[in-house]
Amino acid sequence: FSAASLYLMMDLHPADAWRMYQGICLQAAPRIRLANHYLGAPAGPSMQERDEGFGPGATLNWKQHRIFRGVSAQFVGELTERYRGQCDAGYVVLKAGREVDAEEALLFLVEAGRLRVDVPGQAQGHAVATLGVGSVFGELSFLDGKPGSANVVAEAPSQLLRIPRRALDEACRKFPHSAGLFYRNLAVVLARRLDHANTLVHIPPHL
Repeated sequence: FSAASLYLMMDLHPADAWRMYQGICLQAAPRIRLANHYLGAPAGPSMQERDEGFGPGATLNWKQHRIFRGVSAQFVGELTERYRGQCDAGYVVLKAGREVDAEEALLFLVEAGRLRVDVPGQAQGHAVATLGVGSVFGELSFLDGKPGSANVVAEAPSQLLRIPRRALDEACRKFPHSAGLFYRNLAVVLARRLDHANTLVHIPPHL
């Protein structure tokens, strides 16, 4: 598909565009898991994501976040007004190997604070990645329903957006045009992470 035809599909057949971009995300998930397996740890945010970070002490405006670019205010409101929560330093947000209920799987976005990603078996407290304001995590389990391979622990009091899969599905049915944009934005995040992980393990991107 050309960029023009994709935008036309978004306008004329938004539900088809939503499903197509969702399918692209689902195809990316096992490839990222494979790259992470070779690395022995999650590759962490791509360079582009780090460059787009909001910085320490920043206030996150959800409408400016890359995952919500172009989507309607109603779609953003459906997901940001009901599913925000706080956690204290030391709280384990995600635990490696924990089983995931597909309907209740969560996609996390960091609104405030700082979290670390560590892998069981490595030195305690050794972070393979740090997640700051604007970071997206938990996306692989959210998409494929499989347990994660790393722990995510709050290093400081943090505020998170926790989007349940069922809530996102409901918002997508209500606002299919925004659903397509949301999954397109998520596909961009996944593509950057896959490229970053492949670069670290020297896997050709076509495999």
